Amino acid sequence: MMSLTAVLSIQATSAFAAVTNDNDDASIVSYDILNDSDVNAKQALAFKFSNEFNPNLSEDQKKELRSELGSILAELVSQGASEETIDKEIQKYNAHVLFQPQTNEDQVVSPMSQGSDIQMNKPTIVYSATSKEWIVTGGGYWKTENWKNDVPGVWLPITGETKNIGGRDSVGITFFNKSGTYNAKVLSSSGYLMNGRGQEIKNDNPTYGNGNVGVAFEIQDYAKLADAGTADVYYMGHNFAAQIVYDENFKNLHGNARTFYVHTWDNSSINNIQMGASGGTFGVTFSIANESKSFKIFNNADASF
Repeated sequence: MMSLTAVLSIQATSAFAAVTNDNDDASIVSYDILNDSDVNAKQALAFKFSNEFNPNLSEDQKKELRSELGSILAELVSQGASEETIDKEIQKYNAHVLFQPQTNEDQVVSPMSQGSDIQMNKPTIVYSATSKEWIVTGGGYWKTENWKNDVPGVWLPITGETKNIGGRDSVGITFFNKSGTYNAKVLSSSGYLMNGRGQEIKNDNPTYGNGNVGVAFEIQDYAKLADAGTADVYYMGHNFAAQIVYDENFKNLHGNARTFYVHTWDNSSINNIQMGASGGTFGVTFSIANESKSFKIFNNADASF
């Protein structure tokens, strides 16, 4: 089997050599109002890099590309890398950022002051030209070490001791103000927690939502005593990201997107997150047990796609 690098070096001579995917199992949803300029921006990006499409990729090669590119994007977005930096880093994969102006700045949703400990980053939309796939990634990170206040109990002097912090946290991406047509197929989706030291845990099964309205993942965060001698503790949850990968038909949908994060501690836990809620904040409503021991936050500007 060819290496991924070798596969990416093979360029199709024409975008028209490809066989169109009919997406028989994709749900088709049409919206009344179509913002042509934004939908056309995605179509223009796909056309611009159509020569990078490789129609000979096997399904295994597509999965390998999807996984490798997805992990890199999750790491970069969760760290708050600029779109220009992300675009430069992913060009070796024939992938390109959709540069769109952000709107509705400074609409921060942070019901509790603890949300100020978090840096939330707006979703980044990337086109993988080799496979004609769209990747939407949102995330953030803790700017402070105030998560230490949420660690329960007293540490035993044992290297490797682990303590869960509250119930599972959630990271998600919500779509709202949609227009155009949703006839895309979700190829994969993933939620990530990272410790800022090169380690991560990944959930490939969304807990809430679908491709039309976004997705959210619940993952258990925890603190770990990495070295009892130096009292070195790390937090698996220091960085976090959510991601959805679509087929080429995602170019037909327009809307706004935001990243959100829910943190719990003590005896708090998430009961339910409803995506696509008409009365929710940016299309999301939350039900949280012992809500006073939690906070939820969105990034402070829409990503238009």
